[in-house]
Amino acid sequence: MKRRAGPIAASFVCAWTLVCAVTLVWAGTVAWAGTFAVPAVPAVPAAGAAAARVVPAVEAAARVVPAVGAAARVVPARAAASCRDYPRPGTTAAAPVPALVRAEYGALRRPRRPADRIAVPRLGRLPESGILAAGIRMLATVPAGGRAYLVPSLHLLAAPMRPVRCVPPAQRARQASLLATLRREYAQHGLCLVVVYRRGPVDNCGAVPGTVAALLRGAGAPAFGIAPDGVGSVTVSFRGKRQPPLSAAVHDNFWLLPSTAGPAPTACGLVWRAPAHTVLRTVRRCTPDTS
Repeated sequence: MKRRAGPIAASFVCAWTLVCAVTLVWAGTVAWAGTFAVPAVPAVPAAGAAAARVVPAVEAAARVVPAVGAAARVVPARAAASCRDYPRPGTTAAAPVPALVRAEYGALRRPRRPADRIAVPRLGRLPESGILAAGIRMLATVPAGGRAYLVPSLHLLAAPMRPVRCVPPAQRARQASLLATLRREYAQHGLCLVVVYRRGPVDNCGAVPGTVAALLRGAGAPAFGIAPDGVGSVTVSFRGKRQPPLSAAVHDNFWLLPSTAGPAPTACGLVWRAPAHTVLRTVRRCTPDTS
């Protein structure tokens, strides 16, 4: 005799059947999802690799941006530097005296002595650029406590060679005209005769090779000056006819007339003579307005 399943057993069977159905549905869903997801799995690393390649590129670009910004900042900095870095008088240079200058003045060829040493600022504001401090030579002492120095330089320069763009617009036309003169000066070597007194220096400068400080007047000295190699003596003539010409020997490229009693006459003419007293050159003549 068969027994009928009770309500409890039937309920159990139904519940079990529902669980099995849900399980089958879940398994099918996973299998279905897996069917479409599997091909996509390799793409994930590929996308990641691409992203990995993109990120450094972006970072590199990010690094380039500051670099470009730095370059943008450098342009004004260079422009500003060019408005500060240009030839100007008073600078010094550690270089030998140019051969052309040494060949003309033997005092610059002799060894340096302790008396030749002087601080460049004590020479005053000279129209020279690239002053050769090691080439400075003291030539002699002069009346009123002065010391005469021969000061060579790489360039003759009376004023700063400031670029036109670095001056106010209203001054650019004048500066452009001035630069033409300064460039001609700068292309030549400079030479100064500087007499340093207690009250300050007095200078006379010019381009070399050339005639520089040939005939000067100073406190207590009727006349003095420098002469190139080969000049053994000089003859100086004076304004008026009361004072006859006077001569002086050249030593170490320097000559000096002795002091005279009373007011010093005004020198206006100069002749360079060889050691045998023959005339080498008439450097300056007394004109009617000076004689």
